[in-house]
Order: sequence, then C-alpha cells, then structure tokens
Amino acid sequence: MDVTCIGNYRDMIMAQEPMGYWRMGEKSGSTITDETGVYNGTYHNVDLGVAGALPDNDTAVHFDGWADWGEVNTPDFQLKQDLTVIAWVKFDAFPLLNILGDAFVASGDFGEGRKNNTLFQVGIKKGGDLTYKHECLWGLNQSASFDTNLQTGQWYQVTMVRDSAAKQVTCYVNGQPAGTYTYQYDPQYGSDGKLYFGIGTAPGLFSCVHGTMDDTAILDKVLTADQIHALYVSGSQGGQFEVTRWNG
Repeated sequence: MDVTCIGNYRDMIMAQEPMGYWRMGEKSGSTITDETGVYNGTYHNVDLGVAGALPDNDTAVHFDGWADWGEVNTPDFQLKQDLTVIAWVKFDAFPLLNILGDAFVASGDFGEGRKNNTLFQVGIKKGGDLTYKHECLWGLNQSASFDTNLQTGQWYQVTMVRDSAAKQVTCYVNGQPAGTYTYQYDPQYGSDGKLYFGIGTAPGLFSCVHGTMDDTAILDKVLTADQIHALYVSGSQGGQFEVTRWNG
C-alpha cells in the first residue's frame, strides 16, 4: 500500500528510503552529514557554503578540480547489484582528455588489484558527456558515455540507474532519460572500496571534478522513470509536493 504525505525535495528523497543522502549544505567544518543519520563522511580541502541547486536556500560544496574531495569510509557502499545514484552538479570546466573523464560519485579504491575494483562510478568527460563505469574480473572495465552535451555553469540533476537483472545502466538528466548501456559482466571484488564525492578512486591524484555538488543520494534499488521525473520536478520547482512512498 502506498503512503502519501506533503513535503519538499528532501522529503521526496527520504520517502524512497535511500541508503545515504547528503545535502552538502554545511557551512563550516569537515563533516558531510548524512540525512539518514548513518553514513556521515569527511570533506578534504573543499569550499563550503556556496550557492546550491535547489530553491530552498540550502548551500552546496565546491571542488576546484585539484586535490579536494569527500569520502565516506565504509564498506557498505560496495554495491554490486541494483543501484540508483542521484546528484545535483554544476561544472566550472570539463576534463581536457576525452577518456572516461572526471568522476563525481564513485565506490572503489586506487590500485589495479581485484580488491581495488571500482563498483560504480559516475562522471563527466570532455564535451559534457556523462559517463558510467564499473570493474569486474581483474579490473576489466564495463563503461559507457552518454551523449548528454552538458554545459558549464548550469545546474543539472544527474541520475544513474543500474538494473542488475537486465544488466543495464540508464542515465537521466533533469528527470529525462539520456541513454541506456547494456553491460556484459557484473561488478566484482572491490573489497577495499570507499564512497567518494567529487573525485574518482584516486584521492588527491587525478580525476577531480571542477565544479559544485549538491543533494546527493544513493539507493540500493532501481527507481522508475516516473519516480525520477517526480524527484526532479520537486527539486527544480521548489515548494511543497505530494510525497508518495512507492512500494515494490
């Protein structure tokens, strides 16, 4: 049975029972506060209290593209099955190299051993195309780029959904599907991985995003296209919305 109440974007996200939800609205200190109360993290060298994505006066965190990131030091986000990653991002600049580019949400660790495998990574590359990656076997990449052509200086809600039964990853931008990638091998190993924000799995070295992040959530399930669209509308328009807890 569905449960309905009235709320804002935060309430809409929390109604989906995320594993973790970080509003990134801190104005001082080094703690990344998880709205679920379970997975607080740590900022490194970032700028806090910058203008946020949502019309609720909550602030965001800025990454300058060099040796700054956030991390949540727990094995609980070593997710290998169903997954939904939601983040609001605004880029100051895109990577110069046209490869996998810079990551802004990732679970993994630096190194080429199986224990270091990246279990999910969402990023941006040259030209504004969003990317997805995970590793299997001995570091074999399952990766894709999506023809999104994002622009610098503009907020986007980016959602990446991994459906493990279908072996598909679907990318959404501002609540609309932007492409689907079918992979061959599931994520594997990755026992040393942490959760990272604003960077890939090499903290302080490379793959640092140059831009701003806000309201980031991770769910260990697949959200539907309708759910994703409803979340975007609630965030982009602000105000009070009808919140439904979708079962199933």
